[in-house]
Amino acid sequence: MLPQLLVILLPLAQAALLSTPQPDQDGIAKMRSEGHQVSDEHCQVLLENQPVHELMERVCSHCHEYFSDSVANLRFECRSNCFQNKRFEQCLSLFAPEQSGTTHRARRHLGHRKRIGTKA
Repeated sequence: MLPQLLVILLPLAQAALLSTPQPDQDGIAKMRSEGHQVSDEHCQVLLENQPVHELMERVCSHCHEYFSDSVANLRFECRSNCFQNKRFEQCLSLFAPEQSGTTHRARRHLGHRKRIGTKA
């Protein structure tokens, strides 16, 4: 379900991230106080656009669920700098449709993990 949702909402997220509204200083100050290094314009878009922000949070959350056993700080790394980082890009690529558009990397990955986790 999530991969299909991402395919639909990613163009909206990209458009939202390209806009540069005036910053909401309170929201940005809160994020910085939580240890994030953020650009005012980028984080303002996320704070104002709740569906996009929630989508990005879900990407990090699902990625953490898949790889938390091998990458301890994955959720923090994915969200750092207001999602402007390599780790978020790597997590997002899990849900990107393949060239054929019929299967998703995340599904293939989950199937692979199930095969590894089962005992013969």
